[in-house]
Amino acid sequence: MPASAFCLAAKAVRVSARSVERASKVFAHGAPELVAAVETGALRLKLAEALASLPGPQQCAAVERAAGTGRTRTGKAARVMVAARSTATGAFGSP
Repeated sequence: MPASAFCLAAKAVRVSARSVERASKVFAHGAPELVAAVETGALRLKLAEALASLPGPQQCAAVERAAGTGRTRTGKAARVMVAARSTATGAFGSP
């Protein structure tokens, strides 16, 4: 993905281009449960990016462990995932 697409998406949702890049990796390689955990704020994006390289069952186990903490941070995470989806669909340049 061209860096300019990450920059445009990031600017649109008021986050860093690096956050959009991380979210794109989670969106592309993460299990649906991992993506949902980031969107709901149950899991931080940086951790989710690292977990996305693991096999699906290990990702799901990590999400289940994180769900037990009760912590949520939804505002920024939801915006970042929207930007990642936009870059994946080509809204901010070709994927």
